[in-house]
Amino acid sequence: MILNVIIISFWILLNQQKLSMTYRICILLMVLANSAFCQPGDLPANNKPGSCYAKCLMPNIESSTELHTEVRKYPVYIGQDMEKVKTKIVSIEVKPSIQSWEKKRKTNCKSKDENDCFTWCLTETPGEFMKLEVVKNKRKLDEEDWEYKAVEVLVSNSSSPPVAPGSYQWKEVLCNPRVTNAFKLALKSKLSEAGFEHGSINANIDAKTKSALTKYQKENELPVGQFDIETLESLGLGHYL
Repeated sequence: MILNVIIISFWILLNQQKLSMTYRICILLMVLANSAFCQPGDLPANNKPGSCYAKCLMPNIESSTELHTEVRKYPVYIGQDMEKVKTKIVSIEVKPSIQSWEKKRKTNCKSKDENDCFTWCLTETPGEFMKLEVVKNKRKLDEEDWEYKAVEVLVSNSSSPPVAPGSYQWKEVLCNPRVTNAFKLALKSKLSEAGFEHGSINANIDAKTKSALTKYQKENELPVGQFDIETLESLGLGHYL
């Protein structure tokens, strides 16, 4: 809506003959700049009222797709007079295509830093299909002339593509009002128990505490940089959410 108003206003101004070319160019630049801020932008999806979100660095781990088995049934003809039955061939996906991120070494890498010699590549394994002849309308057949054929298929537990390791993703985090002294003490105590926080346990989140939290998140393959849900639950602090 705001973008439409800007565009209409811009069209009107440009059609004012009294405006100089320099002034018109300035208006154009202002419209382009404002339109960028008027776009929906990168916002957390499926956000909940009253919740807080922040971007977290995703861990550098090779992604994998979890699959589960489902049984699907298709009507097939088992009678003797196949020529009088209308059938069709259906293609059944018995295993979905799988996308995953793989860490690969760059060729001819001359960097002294070994980390510079690796990159993450998105790969895809094609799905597997089977053909099956099924009846078009089982209602026109006698019950003894058809039956359901059970086919086991693998289905992905996630419908979204895998997140690129090393990228940033929106995560629900602990809202600032809930970062109380009690939470800070509990956080430092948990990090100390896990062997990451060293020193006195107080309600001060200093650079050492942030460094300890980052190390804990990286070693446990958790989102990095915030008090996100996964991290707090991993530390046994989920009740603070």
